[in-house]
Amino acid sequence: MKSLKEIARFVLAMVIMLSTLALALSIFTRTTMLSPSFYMHRLDKASYFTYLDQEIQAGFKNYSLITSIPEIVFSSAVDSDEIRSLTEQNIENTMAYIKHERDYEDVKLDQSGIDSAVRKYAAELTGEESQLSTVTQEASDIVNSHAVLFDVSAVKKYSQFQSLRTAMYMLYSSIYAIGAFLFALGMVLFLSSRKTPGAFQLWLGGSLIASSLIILVPTVMGFLFNVPYRFAVENYYLKVGLSSIMVGYLDSLAVIGAIMLAAGAEILYLGMRRTAAK
Repeated sequence: MKSLKEIARFVLAMVIMLSTLALALSIFTRTTMLSPSFYMHRLDKASYFTYLDQEIQAGFKNYSLITSIPEIVFSSAVDSDEIRSLTEQNIENTMAYIKHERDYEDVKLDQSGIDSAVRKYAAELTGEESQLSTVTQEASDIVNSHAVLFDVSAVKKYSQFQSLRTAMYMLYSSIYAIGAFLFALGMVLFLSSRKTPGAFQLWLGGSLIASSLIILVPTVMGFLFNVPYRFAVENYYLKVGLSSIMVGYLDSLAVIGAIMLAAGAEILYLGMRRTAAK
C-alpha cells in the first residue's frame, strides 16, 4: 500500500512538473514573446532603427540611379519617426493577430510626403501622371518592405504558421487556468503527504527544480554557443534586430528558470530539514 502511495505521488509530482513548465512558458509568452513593448525595447537597445534608416537611405540612393531623381527628394520626404512608427505598428498588429484580437493588417507608409516631393521636383519637367504615381509607389515600397519586421502576410496562409499561432495563443490565454490547475495539484499532493513530515516539500521542490532545469539547460546552451548571433541574414539591420530579440528571449527564460530553481531548492531544503528532524 505504501509503495502504491509513493508511485501515486511520483506521478502527481511529474504532472506538477509539467504544469509548472506550462505556467512558466505561459508567463514567458505573456511578458515577452507576445509583448510589443519587449520588441521595441530590444530594437532600441540594438540601435536597430539607426541601421534601418541607413538601409532605407541606401535603397533611395539605388532608386535615384534608376529614376534620375536625386536621393534627397525621397529621403527628405520620409521622417525617421515615420519609419519607427511603421515598425511599431507592424509589431502591434502581429501580436494582436496571434492573440486573436483582430485580423492582421499590413502597414503602409503615408505616400503624401513622397508624392508631394516628387511632384515638386517634376514641376518643371514633363511627365505623365501615371509615371509620377509609379515613382511614388515604388519609393514608398522601399520603406514599407524594410519597416516590416514580421511579414505575417507572407506566412499566415500556411497551416504550420497557424498551428504555431494557435499554440502561442493557448499558452497566452491559459495562464489562469494553468495556475488554478497547478494549485489544485499542489493541494492534492499536500493532503496525500500530510502524514509524512517533509514529503510534500520534497516532492514539490523536486518538481520545481526539474521543470526549471528543462528551461535553464537549453537557455544556457543558447548563450554558450552564441545562438542569437548565428542568424544567416543578409541585411545587417535585420540581423542586429533579430539577434537582440533572441538575446531578450534567453534573458527572460533565464530569469524565469532561475526563480523556479531558487524556489525549488528552498522548498527542497525545508523538506530535507523536516525529514531529518522527524
